[in-house]
Amino acid sequence: MQLNLEFPHSYEIEVAAELPWNGANVHYVSGAREDGLVAKVRPESGDSWFCVIPGDKIYSSPNERFFCVMGDYDVYIVDSIDPKNIMTVPVNFVQQVQVVLEKDLMVFADFMSIFAVGRDGILWRTDYSQDGVEFSSVNGDSLHGRVECYCDARYHDFAIDLNCGKLIGGLPHQ
Repeated sequence: MQLNLEFPHSYEIEVAAELPWNGANVHYVSGAREDGLVAKVRPESGDSWFCVIPGDKIYSSPNERFFCVMGDYDVYIVDSIDPKNIMTVPVNFVQQVQVVLEKDLMVFADFMSIFAVGRDGILWRTDYSQDGVEFSSVNGDSLHGRVECYCDARYHDFAIDLNCGKLIGGLPHQ
């Protein structure tokens, strides 16, 4: 289990050993099953509640009221006060996630796209079609990394403008 609370947040969240015996105030995040990871959420205002998540990663988000849950396949942004308010980030098979505190962003990469999520949701999406994305560093307005190209089985350096998602460098055919 991975718990990353780098962003400022207005709730407490912790992994719970089990669900409450009476099943009170339990919410299942999309795709979660009975055997999912159980967390107890204590929002700044309102009642505490339990969530069962379909993965093993929990992050605070750029919006202090929301947290992000991730499995191998899906990413959800969950409201700590209203657990029925869930946003799905349209990524499949998450390869990388980068927290960018200075920009209030989370950047996600899957096999087809790179998405940036800010305080109010998805800010931009950059499409590409490669495997092996690795984020390495943030420098000012750019996120740097490398990507493996199917065309030559080599890694190519790239940068993404964090303000708009424009891809700089990277794949020889894009």
